[in-house]
Amino acid sequence: MWSKWTVLAVAITAVGLTAAGLSFADDKKESPLEKIMEKVNAKNNLIKKAVRTPVAFKKAGKSVVKAAEDLAKLGKEAREIKSAAEKVKKPFSDWTKMMDEMIAASEKMAKAAEKGDHAEAKSAQSALTKSCGDCHKVFRVEEDEFDK
Repeated sequence: MWSKWTVLAVAITAVGLTAAGLSFADDKKESPLEKIMEKVNAKNNLIKKAVRTPVAFKKAGKSVVKAAEDLAKLGKEAREIKSAAEKVKKPFSDWTKMMDEMIAASEKMAKAAEKGDHAEAKSAQSALTKSCGDCHKVFRVEEDEFDK
């Protein structure tokens, strides 16, 4: 008899904690930069998958061009967000330099994809990935690192 009540109490507690956790997660609003970077990630993943093989690249076609053009636009939006540099106490000029590299790599990717040249597109995608990684080394700091 007690085991039924214990199971019920545990179930109710679990549901309550889950609901509290979900409402807490909703309270954290994404910054404009976080919203942009989510879009950047999606476009970058599309490009990565498309350039893996010549067949995938040919099949993806104009979607790679569009994704690269969108990345350049997103980079231009992100470039203007000063809080990225302020958050890690770096000069805004460092941020704009990194974003300019990402924009240039995105534009190069769009041109390579437009030509339909898989080898050039794969090289451009590597440069784009490098620009992302270089920037993240400096500007992508996990929230818990600020608590230290």
